[in-house]
Order: sequence, then C-alpha cells, then structure tokens
Amino acid sequence: MARRRKPVQSSPPAAPVRSQSAFSSGLLVALTAVLLLGGIPFALGKYIELNTPDPFDGGAYAYSAQRLLTGAQLWVDEHTSAQPGTLLCNVLGIKMFGFGDVGPNIIQMLLQIGGLAMLFYTARRLFGNAAAVVSTSLAAVMLSAPVIAKYGNVKEQFMIPFSIVAACAFVLHETGSKKRWAVIAGAAAIIPFYFKATGIAIVVATGIYLIVKLLVNRRQWKSIFLTTALWTAGAALGLGFPAILYVWQGAMSRFWRTFPVILLQGIILFSALAFGVFALAYHISWSKALRALGRVHRLTWMVGGAVLVLTLIVAAVLIIRTEGALPEHDIPSYIRSLPFIKYPVMAQSWLLHRAYSIIDASGILAEGGYVGLSRQARPLSEQAPQVLRYYRAVGAVLYPALATTLIWLGHWLRRLSKTHRPDSPLHAAAGVWALWWLIDTALVWVSPHSYEQYYLPMCASGAILFGYAVWRWNRWLRRRADKMPPLAVGAATVVLLIILVFPVFAGYPKSPDTGIEYKNVQTGRPERRRGFAQSLATVQQQSAAFWQQLSDYIRNNSTPDETLYVWGWYPGVYVRAERMAPTPRAYEAEMHITPPRVLARQIRTLVSRFETDPPRFIVDSRKQHFPFDGRPPLELWPIVPANMFGNAQPRLLGNDPREIEVFERTWSQMLTQRFGQDEAERFEAMKPFRDFVMTRYRLVRQFGIHMLYEYRSTPATSTP
Repeated sequence: MARRRKPVQSSPPAAPVRSQSAFSSGLLVALTAVLLLGGIPFALGKYIELNTPDPFDGGAYAYSAQRLLTGAQLWVDEHTSAQPGTLLCNVLGIKMFGFGDVGPNIIQMLLQIGGLAMLFYTARRLFGNAAAVVSTSLAAVMLSAPVIAKYGNVKEQFMIPFSIVAACAFVLHETGSKKRWAVIAGAAAIIPFYFKATGIAIVVATGIYLIVKLLVNRRQWKSIFLTTALWTAGAALGLGFPAILYVWQGAMSRFWRTFPVILLQGIILFSALAFGVFALAYHISWSKALRALGRVHRLTWMVGGAVLVLTLIVAAVLIIRTEGALPEHDIPSYIRSLPFIKYPVMAQSWLLHRAYSIIDASGILAEGGYVGLSRQARPLSEQAPQVLRYYRAVGAVLYPALATTLIWLGHWLRRLSKTHRPDSPLHAAAGVWALWWLIDTALVWVSPHSYEQYYLPMCASGAILFGYAVWRWNRWLRRRADKMPPLAVGAATVVLLIILVFPVFAGYPKSPDTGIEYKNVQTGRPERRRGFAQSLATVQQQSAAFWQQLSDYIRNNSTPDETLYVWGWYPGVYVRAERMAPTPRAYEAEMHITPPRVLARQIRTLVSRFETDPPRFIVDSRKQHFPFDGRPPLELWPIVPANMFGNAQPRLLGNDPREIEVFERTWSQMLTQRFGQDEAERFEAMKPFRDFVMTRYRLVRQFGIHMLYEYRSTPATSTP
C-alpha cells in the first residue's frame, strides 16, 4: 500500500499572537509606565523644540512652504532644499497655525505620537507588556533627546513615524497573516524616501527579508509572492501622499521620474518574472518532460543537430560570398538575428537597462550633487571620529540594539546546527527589524556632514529591535525554574541602560560633534551640555539671539511688500522677519563645495535679478559652513584684517579700486595656499556680488557676526 504524502503548507503558520484584553490591568500598567518613562521626556523634548526657533533647516522649509501658499510655483518661482514630504508637512503646519516654526513642529509631534502608538501596539501584541514599555519609552526618549533632535522641524523627524509604521505593519503581517497589514506596510514604506533618501532603508530591509525567505522556504513561494503583491499594492497607494504636491504644482512629469516610482516599477517587473520562473518550476512536470525527450531516437537527435549546424555553415558561406566586405561583422550579425538568439538577447538587454535605470534614479552613480561634492571635501578618514563619537552619544540605543542583533544571530546559528525549526515565527520576523537597524546605522556614513539629526533613524529602529531581546529574556524567566540568573541579567541590563541614558538627561561632558570638552565661558571649568536639563534651562533663560535681533530689526524697519535676501545658511531670518526674497533661490549652504564655474554662473544670475529688483535689505550671515576646516566665509563686503592697510582695527574694505585690487590679490593667494585653487576661484566668482553690494548698499549695523546692508539708490563712489 502506497504511503500518503503529507500536503505541503503554502503559507507559514500564524504566530502565537498574544490574546490580551483591550482594557486589562496589564495594559493600564504598561500605558502608565510608558507615559512616565517615555511620555514625560517626549513632552519635555517637544516643549524645547517648540520654544527654540530654528535658523537653519526648519527655517528653510517653513519659508518655502509660505512661498507656495502665497502663490509661488515650485521649481519655477521657488527652489527649495525641502523634499516633497517635508514640504507638504510644512505647508500643512503653516496653513493651520500660521507662518512660523510652531505649525510644522506640531505636525511632526502628532506624526511621532502616531508612530510611537503603532510601536507600542505592535510590541505589546507580539512581545508582551515589558517589551512594549521598554521599546516605546526608549524610542520616545531618544527621538526627543536634545543632543540629536535638533530644532524639531527636520526631515528625519517627519520620516521616522512612517518607517515605524511600515516596519511594525510588515511584522504584524508576517506573524499574523492578515493581508491588510502588508498593504499598510507598503503604503508607509514608500513614503519616507520623499522626506530623505535614506528613508529607503525600510524598503531595502523588507526586500532582503523576502528574498532570503523565498530562497530558504521555496515551497512557500505562493504566500511570499502574495505578500509581495499586497505590499506593492500598498506602495502604489502610498505614492498618493507625495503626489499631492506634484499635482498641486502641475509637475507630474517630475513625479514619474522620482526614485520610488521607478523602483516600484522595477519591483513589479522583476517580481512578475520571478513568479513566472517559480510557477514554471513547480507546475510543469520536468521529470515527465525529460523522460519524453529521452524516448526520442538517438538518430533523430544526431540528424537534427547535423542539419542545424550545416544550415548555419551554408548561411555563413552565402553571407561571405554575397556581401564580401567585413564578413567578420556579417556572420555575427546573422547569428544574432536568429530568433532563438535574438529575442533572449533583447530581453536580457531590456532587463539590464531597467535595472540600470533603477540604480541611476537612486543617485548612487552620481559623482556630483550634495553628497558627492561634499565627499570630495571631506574623506571618510576625517568623518570617522565624528561618527564614532555620535555612536557613543546614542549608546543608550546603539549598544542594546547591537546586543539584540547578536542574540538574534546566535539563535539562527544554533538553528542551523539542529534539525528542528524555530518555535516561533517571531524569530524570523525580528530579522526585518535587525536588517532595518543595521542599514540605518550604516547610512549615517553616506553623507560627509554627519549632523546630529542623522542619528535619529537608527535610534528609532534600534529601540524597536530591543523589544525582541526583552521578549527573549521574558521567555527565559518564565521557563527557568531557578529565577536568579535571568533576574540578575535583567537587573544588570537595567543598571546599564540607566548609565547609558544618563547623559541624555544630565548632559555630555564633551561635544559629540567635535570631541572638545565643554567648559563654562565665564569660569573655564568643565560643564555638561546638550542634555534635557541644560536645554530646558536655556529655553527658560534665553534671550533673542543675534539672528533674531537682526530679523526683528528688518521686520520693524520695512513693509511686508519689501524684500530681503540672506546670503548663507540662515533661512530662519526670513521666517522671523516675515519677509520674502526676490529670487527663487533664497539661501545658500553649499558655496564652499560648489564647483567654481557653477558658483560663478549662480552669482551672475543672482546679481542680474538684483539689478532689476534689488532687495531692501541684504544679510551677510558670514556663517562658516561645510567643510568645517577653518576656511573664511565668502563675504559680500570683506572685512579687512587689522594692520593689512595700516588699520589698527578690522574694518570694511574701502571702495578705493587700488585697495580692492590689493586685497583681492592678497586674499586669493592666502586661499590658494591654505585651501586650494578651487577656493580662490570661488572667491573670484563672488566678485560681481561683492561689487554690487559695496556700490549699491550701505552697512546698517552688525549683529554679532551678521552684517546687515540696506539698499541705496545712489551708488557709492568712495570709501564709506
């Protein structure tokens, strides 16, 4: 009697999802703990952000949003540094709460609350109350930590909630098999890229997980491709969010060229091809086909092969006889034209072209641009110490996440040495979070700038991943008769976490950015900075900064229809002053890495606009921007160093042509010697702008390092 074959499962078994009462005492305790441990620091962080105006990124985003709301057309009347998602959130915030920093920060706060709520729900449902409390509290603390949260209105803060939802929804699908979670995961995962390019991390992590799962569990290919199809459908729906901006601005042609759209097309294409391969492999009886071919008489194979070879030889001879010229090209051309060669080659070329178009759209191959030009100015060897310092600064998440990754790897190494399968699909699903965290942690190396907010995404993914370790510890505690070892490990972990998170609240003795020890300005004694304590004290005691004083002066001494231009990376002046620029490009942060020819072209365009529509005020921020190697700012009206022309104190360069010539020659030589020929050429490229300001404007006042100039209708002809 034949043995009955066991049917092969087409989908993975559902995870043992915890059935917990919606209003259980455990839930109330967990919520209370999260509100105390994470909610209070989160609220303090948002209070700090709401009361700390942003002169940099947030100012740029708010300015561009206000421009669009007042009728400017994006990419025509307004060239912004904000990505579509960030710009949309700023538009919504300013539309609801007015022109300023408050609205966008409120939108960011609401998005993060939603992301943290999704994290709590997922961690509690899969790992229990303890994991939910630890992961959510740790994420809430680090996402609002002053050392990396910056001013709040930054693209990472908007991006993270969508990434959290995508990661949590996908794991809920993998452990519960509910289709809606796969759709939600796809919709949320495609959006983060429209805030920042590194937002693609969750898509990459999900893709790697599905590919590995397909290779390891080939017999579950139907369920894996179904998950991919659901995720892709959700991603298509998610594209509707950024598409709002493109539809509003009448630029849908730009939208279709964005990387997520091209990537999604590639996912659909290559997934369909892979599905076809698996369908052929598992639905065609290849053994029967091989047996049928084996029954064909050997003579038939020999005759058929000989006829085919003879036909090719005769065709090649005819080509040589009839064409006569360059037969070495004619013969390969003929062979390539044969249908059974031509069409596979065409298909291969087309697929390679599609793959290349995806890679090209990602910007990886671009040598120029923000990252490429910056990397030329700062190699990895200079960046590495800074990145490692920030790694230590966020050690409260980095070290637990790293330990969790090692625990996860150890589980799978033990699994490979045994024949039984893991007892819970949570082990496999946690791999998505581990991949996501590893990618986030690695992506901080991509940009040479390494600003503090770049470390926010790895804190979010790391906090989520740590929940897996808490779950493993909880299972160990429940299953072990002798409770002392797990309790001792748990107590040691809590103590270590307190030590690691202490600087987040009490402050850091050294700057994570520069590594320089913090010292009190008045006493010279060491002190701590950048913690919750110091940031709260600063908010309560702060007075208007110089850039704010300058902005207030402009607002009080001009009318709303008069314009302003800020040279350098201080776009917050526009927001505080409530004035607009007469040019689409209202601020500049890359003047020291832009190729000199490009900078010269930009300056000529800018000056030509100002010739016909001069702004009432021009601000020279004189901010030393990237690369931070001590190079002086590209000033609009140079300040002559002391003793250069017999002057005892620094003063503005005079309008005497001879003095200008001597200064420019001397300054150019200094730049060449210290910073290279390119920097000297950038100084030369700035000359039309310097001449325009020095002849058409007068110095109003100096606010700290910032210089404020006011337009005068009569050009200057002598030294001021």
